Amino acid sequence: MRKYFLAAVALFLVVGLTIVGVVGHRYSKRTGFAGPNVLIIVWDTVRADRMSLYGHSRPTTPKLEQIAAESVVFDRAISPAIWTVPSHASIFTGMSVTNHGTNVRHRWVDEKHLLMAEWFGANGYETWAFSANPNLGPHTVNLLQGFDTIHVSWRGVWGKKVLDVTKEKLIDRDRSTEISPSFAGGQVQDVAHYRWNAAPVSRLAFLSWLKKRRRSRPFLAYINMMEAHRPRVPTVHARDQAIGDPEQIELGLATEVTEYA
Repeated sequence: MRKYFLAAVALFLVVGLTIVGVVGHRYSKRTGFAGPNVLIIVWDTVRADRMSLYGHSRPTTPKLEQIAAESVVFDRAISPAIWTVPSHASIFTGMSVTNHGTNVRHRWVDEKHLLMAEWFGANGYETWAFSANPNLGPHTVNLLQGFDTIHVSWRGVWGKKVLDVTKEKLIDRDRSTEISPSFAGGQVQDVAHYRWNAAPVSRLAFLSWLKKRRRSRPFLAYINMMEAHRPRVPTVHARDQAIGDPEQIELGLATEVTEYA
């Protein structure tokens, strides 16, 4: 089912993607509230017009199309802001930027506002989050306030795994820093902005948590994925799917675009 809807759910205008999935029903002994499990996935920086789900000529999002066949798909979603903090503040409060007041000079949600995870927690939900976005860490802003468990890609339990996954994707002969700046020579800089190739790890972390969590309560889970944001490190398989021509792939690896800009 497809609908038109003005929604404050997508990042980077309409280029990000937020999926809210209902994954079943649980019963909370603490409150007696029986609610659905809720999963929110934010796919940062992905353009809607580059998704086959929204009409792109190449099959770029086949899995999402499978999900869409049994889901409600919004054809018109308008983000309240162009970057992480204010747009997430809108997602987590349901308010416009004007109302919650979070912006580049005030990267904090005021205490008077109730955040989504706080509401779900107060209603008997377990809450869990995994962020690969340095602008959305527990030590930088309070947007993840209310989540019982918070993981980030650049430190903690999953930090080394994310680094290993990123290294596996690097191609030593890649000189195209327009694609993957600062990854030259197969090296990964030890800063948060180069540790966000974490989608496989966030999946592993989420499934691991699902196995261990208390089954008597419903859950709210949030995952932020940053692979589409620069610096981009597409796998060889992804390059092959997107380009197809081995000659063009090799040319792309050998060409430093900035030298000709």
